[in-house]
Amino acid sequence: AAANSRYKKLIVSGTQMAAHLMALPATYFTARSEAVGLDFSIRFHKAVYADETITLTWEVVEVNATAAGRDVVDMKGRVTNEKGELAVAATGRVMLADKL
Repeated sequence: AAANSRYKKLIVSGTQMAAHLMALPATYFTARSEAVGLDFSIRFHKAVYADETITLTWEVVEVNATAAGRDVVDMKGRVTNEKGELAVAATGRVMLADKL
């Protein structure tokens, strides 16, 4: 069926890709403090093929302290394929604290 699709071969589920991308900051931040996701936005630019190598990255772009002593972290994420092409772009915001 995949060979007859518009992509001509098997692609990764967008939902699965988004879940993997959002899992990275969750895993990273919860190993260091308590964290809660406040907002994530995902934009798909290019299909990700099941047989290609991809790179998932997040960059912290801003950290703001709240009056309650918590940190709100804004991030930019991306998934690139093995050619370096942007497949998925994301933004995220998490709140961190010793105790939420």
